[in-house]
Amino acid sequence: MSKTLILHGHFYQPPRENPDTDMLPIQPSAYPKENWNIRITDECYAANAYSRYLTYNGRIERITNNYEYLSFNFGPTLLQWIRRHREDVYGRIIEADRISLQRNAGHGNAIAQAFNHTILPLDAPGDAETQIAWGIEDFSYHFGRDAEGIWLPESAVNDHVLDAAISMGITFIILSPWQAERVESVPGTWRNLGASPAPYDHPYLLERPGGNLAVFFYHPGLAEGISFGHFLRDADSLYRHIRHITDHDGTRMIHTATDGEIYGHHEPFGDMCLAALIQRVHSDGEFTMTNYGAFLEAHPPKLRAVLKGGEEHRGTSWSCSHGVSRWYKDCGCSTGGEAGWNQKWRTPLRKSFDEISSRLNDICVQQLAQLPCETTLPQLLIRYGRVVSGREAPCDFARSVLGSDAAAGDISLLLKLMEGQRLRMYMYTSCGWFFSDISGIETRQNIRFALQAVTLYDPYTQDNLFYLLEDMLHSAKSNMKSQGRGSRMVREIRDSMLPIGVEAACFFVLNRHVTRPEDYVSLYGDFTLISMEKSSLGGDIAEIEKQSTSERYTFTVITEFDRTEGLLIHCRNEYPDDGPFQELTMDMLGSYTVSRLFIWIDQSLERVTDNDLDQIIHDMSYYTGISRQSTYQPDKHFYIANMGTCMRTLNSLFRLGLVISSGEHMELIQALLDFIFQKGGPGEKDTTNRIISGYLDKLTEDIRESSSDNLYRYVKEMLILTRDSGFVPDITRLQNTIYEELNRQLTEGRVSKELSELCMQAGIVVPD
Repeated sequence: MSKTLILHGHFYQPPRENPDTDMLPIQPSAYPKENWNIRITDECYAANAYSRYLTYNGRIERITNNYEYLSFNFGPTLLQWIRRHREDVYGRIIEADRISLQRNAGHGNAIAQAFNHTILPLDAPGDAETQIAWGIEDFSYHFGRDAEGIWLPESAVNDHVLDAAISMGITFIILSPWQAERVESVPGTWRNLGASPAPYDHPYLLERPGGNLAVFFYHPGLAEGISFGHFLRDADSLYRHIRHITDHDGTRMIHTATDGEIYGHHEPFGDMCLAALIQRVHSDGEFTMTNYGAFLEAHPPKLRAVLKGGEEHRGTSWSCSHGVSRWYKDCGCSTGGEAGWNQKWRTPLRKSFDEISSRLNDICVQQLAQLPCETTLPQLLIRYGRVVSGREAPCDFARSVLGSDAAAGDISLLLKLMEGQRLRMYMYTSCGWFFSDISGIETRQNIRFALQAVTLYDPYTQDNLFYLLEDMLHSAKSNMKSQGRGSRMVREIRDSMLPIGVEAACFFVLNRHVTRPEDYVSLYGDFTLISMEKSSLGGDIAEIEKQSTSERYTFTVITEFDRTEGLLIHCRNEYPDDGPFQELTMDMLGSYTVSRLFIWIDQSLERVTDNDLDQIIHDMSYYTGISRQSTYQPDKHFYIANMGTCMRTLNSLFRLGLVISSGEHMELIQALLDFIFQKGGPGEKDTTNRIISGYLDKLTEDIRESSSDNLYRYVKEMLILTRDSGFVPDITRLQNTIYEELNRQLTEGRVSKELSELCMQAGIVVPD
């Protein structure tokens, strides 16, 4: 009889979007990627969806989906982002759960997570229930089934959280072994654990007045080794560790839980170690990899456990030895920082948010009383989970609450109240308290959510909630003198926030100014462009709608160029409230808008017509030919000017679709690449590698949409050409798709010569 192995990955990123636009800003620290969601997706989430199992000489023998064997949860705010931006990865995650259901007697690998990672034991009455309900709804929407288990953020738990989970049908949770106070050794005989961990080899029963819940206490040594001991650098060594633990302890079941990002982000190529471990488990037969739901059905708990109460009896967690103190006071736990720093700022931050939260709830209840709605706020919030998950459009939700003939003003008011509640939840995201200083980007993001919620509710109260938040955070002092107090941060963040809709309106106007009609954009995060027309003042009038609230705004936007100050934008709100013109700079609009402006300008400048190509190929062929045979070289400025022409032409060929699968312009591409590699510096070569990588990603989509032997042949020639020219593009996505094509043809009983040759160039082994 084989032993049982369960590895759980907790995959999560906090919501980082601009609370007005719902767009992620550019994050320079994530370079070379645009933001951290993209970077961690490439390094971890996508890597595990398409993990490589390599031969001895580094060729791809198999591309595996680790999620088929890994127990996992995805934070809803992360999974929603992946669905919007990496549909291929999202599909593999959902498919893995479906496959695991079939293999594990109807129990899938995926479990739910409370929505935006608040510390549930510290949530206000009703909020913990909402967080769990939203997490379960989000899970059901994505995976198409009921959730059996749920990941509690930071595994933070108390009796109230247990009762809420039980009431919503959750059957099991996963906790740290240090969270148990005592366990039964045999029925009716209790053992106080003290400083010892709870046994890990079977589930325990947590008894509550409203029902029972199973709890799995993970193996601490294995979790620590995977997370911090570099166990993911060698699959054979990891396998020996697992065998040693079970042999030493005499157990037939072992499981552990870690942050999922260790599998590839924190530990580079950790996904490949996991893939190799899965292969080793299958080949040796000593262990069977399964999930918690399947194990629980076969081995229901026979013994009970009681959890610790934590400091002040507020609950416990896996990352604070004091309980949940890390998220409301200076308990001594911190990540980063310097000697002598403290976290006294946590208490005023928590208290100020609690006060703002209470005021926002009061305002919401008062305004709901003005609407033809008999549903209470807690009930509404539970129902609003369908909107938060993406299952239901905001307006459809509003009409289901207010009636199909509800007035537009009532619909907008209800949705503004609900959006304010979502932002109120977001301001409690746990990362805001986790690290060493209040000035961190995580805390600032939480403050942005709070300020945006206050902005939405400001028209409905006489209280100055901005001032209240500023005043209460005055006692929250940063460890860095340059950052000052929390009150200063509130002012700085508030002053940097544009009025609702301004950024989106300017984005749409600038898009129309610097692009051709085929590149016009009518969606910007949460905003849709309704109409745009010329203004009598010389600018543009943009009418936009905020989807989450169904509210429409009209702005007049005037642009002008100043020789000293550059591009200036003047924006005035025409509706719903007339206002004065506000002068904006590019920095005020944000890095995302600026980055798209540069891209649009590049695309406009890159347009090379077919009539230009013959002359360019003629000139560049002569240039590279002469330079290879002559010791004389022209002045540096001469080839710098030509470098720009080459890169612009290459971009035009790749981005604008002048290259076709028949191989047209291949000679020109080779001449351009030869010149860039011969005369370009590191920056030009790096940029060219990215240009090529982007084009290969485009060809990847072409293969997904309509594969053919001609396309396989063309992609193979492109790989050979670029490598022969000295470039090494990123072909990760291309390999993923080629491998899927290979499996499809193998299933059909034949592999075409063209695909086989493409596999060889992509480093993929074709089975005999």
